Formats: sequence, structure tokens, C-alpha cells
Amino acid sequence: MTCIRIPNGIICTYPTYRLRLEDGTCVFMSWHDYCGPEFYRDKNERRWIDEWWENPLIVKALDWFTGRGNRA
Repeated sequence: MTCIRIPNGIICTYPTYRLRLEDGTCVFMSWHDYCGPEFYRDKNERRWIDEWWENPLIVKALDWFTGRGNRA
């Protein structure tokens, strides 16, 4: 996580990872150390995946990611 000081505040950016699922599709994940992951369908993080925990392919990719020590 990178934090940038601006006048009257701080902006924090989080790393974005591209995870390939077993069916060949890709999802993008923004990882926050305290809040956990957020999944998106595009790199610009505009198409948020709601209820990603119900998709077994995304859950398996997240298990792989955390098993590697939060590295893609």
C-alpha cells in the first residue's frame, strides 16, 4: 500500500493483481492488508464483482494467491 500526502489529507493506493481463473478468464483484484480483496472484471476497477465468494473459481484463485504469501 502506498500513501501519498496531499493538502488536507492522504490518498492510499492498493496493489492490483490479475488472476487467471481455471476456465481461462481473468479477474482483477485489489488487495488491502486489513480489509481483504475486492474483485473487478476490468483493470480500471469500474466493473465490481458483487458476491464473488459464491463463485468457486474466484475463491480457488484467492486461495492460491494467499497460499503464495499474497503474491501473484
